[in-house]
Amino acid sequence: MVKQEALFQEILAISREQLEFCQQDNLEPENLTGLLELISQRQSIMDEIDQLHSSLMSVQPSTGLSGKAADVTNSVQHSAPNGKLIEIIEAIKTNDNACMRQLKKKSDELMTLIKQTRANRQAADAYGQGNSIYDAWFVDKKK
Repeated sequence: MVKQEALFQEILAISREQLEFCQQDNLEPENLTGLLELISQRQSIMDEIDQLHSSLMSVQPSTGLSGKAADVTNSVQHSAPNGKLIEIIEAIKTNDNACMRQLKKKSDELMTLIKQTRANRQAADAYGQGNSIYDAWFVDKKK
């Protein structure tokens, strides 16, 4: 359980970094690699937790109980999280929800900007301003 708690602490630290990253005002495409790296680190820790959990489930101590009673007791001993672990998981969940809200907000802002750009381009094309400078012509009315 100590190893599992330490792994969840690492995920909590990564989730805090993700939240800080998502709260930045200027998310540029080249900065998104940092977010992808954090996600990759988090996935590897989650894989470690899965391996740890499966190894704990495969090793069942002898409790003197037989059959289903022993299975239920061992399952509860290995899978029941302590209060500290629950607090860590809740903190991770809170950070993840805040991060998702920030990313959704930024995504909505980007969609609005794209729609405005399309509308402006269509208006410019409709009024003939979509042409380049080299396509322009000048009419001298004095002659």
